[in-house]
Amino acid sequence: MHTVFPQFGFSSALNIITLIGEGFHSIDSVKCSFRDENSDVIVVVDGSFLNETAVNCKVGENVFTTAVYLMSYSLNAGVDWCETTLSFRSLSTPFIESLSQEQGFVNRELSSLVFGRNLAVRGALSFCQLVDQDGVEVVKSSAIPLEDGFGISCEINCPSATALYNVIISVENGVTPASSSRHPFWCVPEPTIHYTSPKFIAVGENTPIVIYGDFHPGMIFECRFEGRITSVIPAKVMVGSSSLECVSPAYSSPQRISLGLVGLTETVNLNVIDPVQVETVIPTMIFGGSDFVTVKGNNFIPGEMICSVQGKETMLGVINKTHAICKSVAKAKSFNGTLDIFLKDARHIIDRSNIVLYPTPSLETISPTSGLVYGGTTLVAKGQNFRKLHRSFCAFGDIFVEANIHSSKHLSCVTPELDAGNVPFKISLDNGMSMIGNQSFSFVRPIILNSVR
Repeated sequence: MHTVFPQFGFSSALNIITLIGEGFHSIDSVKCSFRDENSDVIVVVDGSFLNETAVNCKVGENVFTTAVYLMSYSLNAGVDWCETTLSFRSLSTPFIESLSQEQGFVNRELSSLVFGRNLAVRGALSFCQLVDQDGVEVVKSSAIPLEDGFGISCEINCPSATALYNVIISVENGVTPASSSRHPFWCVPEPTIHYTSPKFIAVGENTPIVIYGDFHPGMIFECRFEGRITSVIPAKVMVGSSSLECVSPAYSSPQRISLGLVGLTETVNLNVIDPVQVETVIPTMIFGGSDFVTVKGNNFIPGEMICSVQGKETMLGVINKTHAICKSVAKAKSFNGTLDIFLKDARHIIDRSNIVLYPTPSLETISPTSGLVYGGTTLVAKGQNFRKLHRSFCAFGDIFVEANIHSSKHLSCVTPELDAGNVPFKISLDNGMSMIGNQSFSFVRPIILNSVR
């Protein structure tokens, strides 16, 4: 005998083994013997005479165990045996443990690594098969063994139909193929990224970025951050929603980057920025609901920032990168706390300053409601929560005069000289930053008597 073909097979499959040599002749029935080289187990099966150079041995499914068998044969029904130096290797059934990609996009080809046992065997061809739930083959392609011998690389071409398929690896020894276990594989439409949050990343921080889109349950992605350096990071699937989470690398300097998912063409732009800094807030004592404060700092972004006083939020009016204006919230009691500044789409980027907030003042009545055009009338205003924080004023139209606060409910001022007529009356307790009230004051000319009789 010269050789045996094939030299290996799978214990779970039907194995037809051909002994190739010279001088074979048919005297009686052919027998084949396989002896486990590591034990005394011998398997004897029927064979068949092909011609003077070949004899077939047929071993049924699950007859062999995983072992190397030494071969011999008999041409006279087992009376005489011819020993050989040839062997046949029986392998366990190919088995898929995992796939690097468990889903693909319809009408797209995808490379996936398949890991498992006996998926690639020396001297055999391995094929990747995509089959439907009934086991009908949809796509078949050649597989490339990995260098470490623990898997193969498959090119899987998803059809146009969205469905759950199965991947099967077929290993062919030239005679009888063996198919692996099935592993689920989704073919779905390519997802669309709707938006991301936040859009800003602070320098030096690993920032969680949530990507919202049409993601199919069970899909696995990697996030690709493209800037001055490129980083690929596994994505975490958010439970109960069509979203993914990626944690950004920590960037050392401000820059514009793009974020995409490996395998998808769509990307979104993000900005790496220096952290927001608050240096001063002027003034630090204000009334609730009416006062504005000027915030000085660094790295303010117009239209993207929120200020918060005691957890109550309002848009921060950004003048430029270093100056902004924030309006206080309505407050019934005095409060010592902080004014927080942050990005509305990245609330982890935050800074704060201490501030004192006093109850919102109100103007209820004035007396008198009229006075002479020459001025000099003492006007008393009554209301709630009057407090001297800065200079206080009474405003007669556009004319401001100093006001004196006598208590939390009373203040007074002296009317200016104005032309006859009605003017709006308001008060300011914070140096004119905010105006309170909606009263009216009348300036009248004195009555002149020409004669008395």
